[in-house]
Parts: sequence; C-alpha cells; structure tokens
Amino acid sequence: YPIMVIVAMVLASTVILKFVVPRFLDFYTHFGSKLPFPTRLLMAVAGVIGRFWWVLPIGSVGIGLWWWRWTKTPPGEHWRDRMILRLPLVGILFLKVSVSRFARLFGVLFSAGVPATSALDTVRLGVGNVIVAEEIDAMRHRLTTGGSVSLRPVDAVMPELVYQMLGIGFESGDVERMMSEVARHYEQEISYDVRRLTDRLQPILLAMLASGVLLLALSVLLPMWNLISLFRQ
Repeated sequence: YPIMVIVAMVLASTVILKFVVPRFLDFYTHFGSKLPFPTRLLMAVAGVIGRFWWVLPIGSVGIGLWWWRWTKTPPGEHWRDRMILRLPLVGILFLKVSVSRFARLFGVLFSAGVPATSALDTVRLGVGNVIVAEEIDAMRHRLTTGGSVSLRPVDAVMPELVYQMLGIGFESGDVERMMSEVARHYEQEISYDVRRLTDRLQPILLAMLASGVLLLALSVLLPMWNLISLFRQ
C-alpha cells in the first residue's frame, strides 16, 4: 500500500509538472503577471524536469545496478543488513522476521535428529540477515567449545528471550517445543506490528500527499489571483 501511494504520487506529480503546469505558466507570463514564490519554485522544478527528464530513469537504473552489485559484496551486504535493522519503525520488524525464521527452522531441524551444530549451520543461511547469521555463528562456536548457548553476548541483536528459551530447551531436552513457542510468539508480534505500521504510515503519506497538492494548488491559484487583481486595475 505505501509503495503504491508513493509511486502514484511521483507519477502524478511528474505528469502535472511536465505537461499541465507549463501551459498555465505560459499563460500567466504572457500577461506580465508577477509570479509568487511557490509558482517560481514550481517553474524551476518543471524546467529541470523538462530539460533533464532523461537523467531520472538512467540515473535510477545506474544507481540501482551499482547498489545491487555492491550489496553482493561482503562489506556491502554487512552494511545493508545492519542499516536495515536500524531503520525506524521497520527495523525491529525485520529483526523479528529473522528471529522467527531462526526459531522455526532450528526447532524443525533439531527435532528431525540433525545435530545442533549442523542445524545452526543450515539455519544461518535461512534467516535472511547477515548480522543475525553472524550471531548464530557465534552461538555455534560457543556450543562447540562447551560454552552456554543461553548466555547472550553484549553486542547481540537477537532478544534475550531467544537465548533463555534455547537454554531451557537444551536443559529440559525439549528444544523443539521451546523454539516453536518462540517462533509463534514472534509471528504473532509480526502480524501485530504490520497492522500498527500501516496505521502509522497512513497519516504520514496523507500529510505528504496533502503538502504536494497544496503546493500545486498555490502555484496555480496565486498567479490567477494576481491576474484578477491586474484586470481590475
């Protein structure tokens, strides 16, 4: 929904600035009407779009290809996934998705008889985030060296609940049930967070849309008011 609204806003603004606004502005300048600041600003934007419209698609494709290739490198992938977890509003949602995948996959593999270290090797490939995968690697290292998997590192990103439930599962011999509870808990939180995120984004998108419409309206109506005043004189 947010992506559809943003794309619609961009397309509508581009069409208006490219084809509609220049005709109105030519009409206003023909009568020598003094243009207000919103109109001059819109004229500048329309002029840039009219002259350099080809830069937008070419630049977007070029930046997209560069970004795609860079995020395939280890430094780029590491930076991207860390920034994703730090995003406001949605960062915690991506983390909960990775945590629920970890819990669900590890519980299924361990219950199928796969050794814990081998299960962690497989799970790290399915969490969808390099930062979480590195934390799983550290967990596997502690497990192979006789350390406690319930001890949460200081720089860990996964919640304390995951480590506590994992430790209880190993101590009680019921890892599958503990991990199933963790996965169910975070899947419910993800569903709730998605609904709450949509509720938060709607007023933000509405404010953006209203601001754009207000700017376009002022840019068109203010010169018209000046023309009416000029004709009265």
